[in-house]
Amino acid sequence: MNGSVRNRAGEDGGAASTPTVWARRRAGQVALIAGHTWKEGLRRRIIVVGFLLTAAFVALYGIGVYYAFRDIASMMGDPQAGGTSVGALSIDQNMIRDLAAYQTLSFGLFIAGFLSAMLVVFLASGMISGDAENGTLQTIVTRPVARVQILLGRYLGYATIYLAYLVLLSGSLLLLTRVFSGYAPPSPIQAVLLLAMEGLIILALVSLGSAVLSPVATGVLVLMAYGLAFIGGVVQQIGMFLSNNTAERIGAAVHYLIPSDAFFRMALSGLAPPNSILPEFAGGPFGSPSAATIGQVLFGAAYLVACLGAAAYLFERRDI
Repeated sequence: MNGSVRNRAGEDGGAASTPTVWARRRAGQVALIAGHTWKEGLRRRIIVVGFLLTAAFVALYGIGVYYAFRDIASMMGDPQAGGTSVGALSIDQNMIRDLAAYQTLSFGLFIAGFLSAMLVVFLASGMISGDAENGTLQTIVTRPVARVQILLGRYLGYATIYLAYLVLLSGSLLLLTRVFSGYAPPSPIQAVLLLAMEGLIILALVSLGSAVLSPVATGVLVLMAYGLAFIGGVVQQIGMFLSNNTAERIGAAVHYLIPSDAFFRMALSGLAPPNSILPEFAGGPFGSPSAATIGQVLFGAAYLVACLGAAAYLFERRDI
């Protein structure tokens, strides 16, 4: 009798643990597909070539920042550069130096975000349609793996590649700027996280496009969307500067349609000097930064999930 009780308890415990085992198995399959995505990217040499070219960009950026701020120190009369500075004038000089460093860093991180987005677009544009065309997808779907797992695994793989690339690139730019200019942004981690969200949204759009379009069409569509979002941000900045409500509303509408650029401009708020008294139009080549808000972040997260949900829905109904 005691044995039967133990057997029932074991059966009940096994039944209770079934959802957990099922979830772990599904998560393991997603992780396996993500790992395969890394191997595929390395085999195609796109990741290797991208990292090599990025190293060249970082080196050029470092050389430019070094000579730029060496010359700025000389022109402003930095005592360490052989000049003189006194009293309140040195404070103004420090503010100007910080603004110059912010402008340089904002442009560098714009290029970092652009290169990261291009890497993920070129890598992931065929994540569904490309696999269907070359026959890889037909092999995977015959196994006990749900299509949504394939989508999530591919997204996770490309997302980790993107994040590793972005952190390495943006971290290098922040470090070089700190060393050669002496400027330390107020919230660099927040800036990198918001910049990362920009790329994750772009990758979600790639996932959605790849569920219904060919790799080339997906790449073209997402690149145009990326450019449209940037232009929307420029229009909004011009509207704010000229107090033109129509232009400002158009730019804001584009940001809600494609919110990637909104995250870039919020990332700039973590890099801007907190004590700058210069006018907003002098904030850099992209205008004044936008303050990061919980509402915009939540909207971006919901937008990302909605794109992945739509991609999963379309993928389930795709004829392979």
